[in-house]
Amino acid sequence: MDLLLSILILTLIIAMLRENDSLRLVVYFTGFSLLMSALYFLYHAYDVALAEIAIGSAILPLIFIIAIGKQKTFVVISRVKDDFMNEEENSPGQTLLRGFAHRYGLKTEIHFEGQTRLKGAFRRRNADLMVIKSRRDGKYIFLMKSSSVLHYKMQRIVEGHRNLRFEVVEEDQIYD
Repeated sequence: MDLLLSILILTLIIAMLRENDSLRLVVYFTGFSLLMSALYFLYHAYDVALAEIAIGSAILPLIFIIAIGKQKTFVVISRVKDDFMNEEENSPGQTLLRGFAHRYGLKTEIHFEGQTRLKGAFRRRNADLMVIKSRRDGKYIFLMKSSSVLHYKMQRIVEGHRNLRFEVVEEDQIYD
């Protein structure tokens, strides 16, 4: 029985290492946690088995699923409201940002600062991108946190436009 559980656990570990889909990875992790709790139970570590079931099979997967769900939205805050970036979905700025988000399977939410009060999940601290306009050269600056996994991809897109500039910043540089 121990050997069978060990083989199943190793199989799940290999599956987790090869998996690219986040939700399937959570399912594999939950299965791994259940098998580990069975192994603990077989070795008479009942308290550890119970903790593994509660934390590894219930609480952590729930936290992961919530985090994955939040990851599906690309939140943009615009301090610019002109021909480049306005409320019309066919403005050049919105078209560029929606195309970028669509390419990576994300839903776009664009908020204009000053127009609506940003609170809750969409306050500035949780934004993925902030669009501002430089007073010096008139270029539109895309500010993105260095912690964002998308900043390299956005940087490549912005490099192809003369009127855009991309800057990577630390979170506390623009948000506080």
